Amino acid sequence: MASHAADNGSVRFGVRDMLAVTTLVAVVFWAGQCMRNGYHVDGRDVTDWTVALAGVSATAGALLWRGLGLPRRWFLYGFAAVLCLYCLRQSYYFARYKRLVAEVKAIAAWADQQRADTGQFPRNLREYAMIRPELRPYLQYQLDPVWSDYVIRFHPTGLGNSIVHGYTHGDGFWYDDD
Repeated sequence: MASHAADNGSVRFGVRDMLAVTTLVAVVFWAGQCMRNGYHVDGRDVTDWTVALAGVSATAGALLWRGLGLPRRWFLYGFAAVLCLYCLRQSYYFARYKRLVAEVKAIAAWADQQRADTGQFPRNLREYAMIRPELRPYLQYQLDPVWSDYVIRFHPTGLGNSIVHGYTHGDGFWYDDD
């Protein structure tokens, strides 16, 4: 059943339109969860820009849909597809972030045990057997001799970002998104 204007000028929604709206609502909910987790991946500023861009895209798409006279479900499915791509990216990196946190906790426990056994934190991770070796490019262990502490820096997209997560023996987990 296609949607069409009724005789009185109102717009009726058909079954396909309701399916499109339901799909969009589900995807928007998922996107909201992904944006909440996006802080750990992209930082506060990028996540705020993503929300703004989604709003501008939705507004522009709605105006374009009205201007071209396309079926409204094309717009709804198109917008849902763009949000799905964003959510897939965020979900992938957030899952890596959670694995990195688990690895950092294991490294911290190992480093603390090394200090208990030898009186010093280890200089590097050469003797540490990583739980997930594929995560090595996403983290860095550094001994700070001045503070007699260690710093573990990590980020799910790589260490070349201006934002980084970290862990120190003295302060625990911290996050720098400047």
